[in-house]
Amino acid sequence: MADIMHTLTIEAKPAEIYEKIATKQGLSSWWTADTLFEPILKSVAEFGFANRAVVFKMRIDILDQDKRTQWECVDGPVEWLYTKFFFDIEPKEDGHCYLHFKQTGWKEANRLYAICNFDWAFYLLNLKDVIENPPDKDNGS
Repeated sequence: MADIMHTLTIEAKPAEIYEKIATKQGLSSWWTADTLFEPILKSVAEFGFANRAVVFKMRIDILDQDKRTQWECVDGPVEWLYTKFFFDIEPKEDGHCYLHFKQTGWKEANRLYAICNFDWAFYLLNLKDVIENPPDKDNGS
C-alpha cells in the first residue's frame, strides 16, 4: 500500500482553515466548484471534475471543529475506492498552522498515484493561496 502525504504552513487561524476543508463553499473555492457537501457525519459528499466525467463520492467520517476532517471514498474511479483522506490542522506558536494532508490506502504507487500526488500538491497550494490572499484582502495596491 502507498500513501500520499503533504504538509504545508498556512498563515491563518485553525477556524479559517477548517472552513475551507469542511464546508461546501470552502471546498469549492480551492478544489472543484462542482461540490455537493454538507458537514454532517456519515453523509456522502460528491466532487465532480471535467463536467462530471469523473465523480468522487466521499463519506464524511470525522468533523472535529478546527482540528480535523476525514473522508472515505465510497464511489468513483477504482483506484480511489476505499482510500481515506485526512486533513489535520496543527496550530504553531507563531500564529500560523500546519495542515497535514494524507490520502491513505492506495494499492500501489503507480502512474495514477504519481499524477494524483502532484495534483494534491497543486490543490493544497491553491488552498493556501485562497486562505492567505482572499479577493477582499488589501494587498497594498
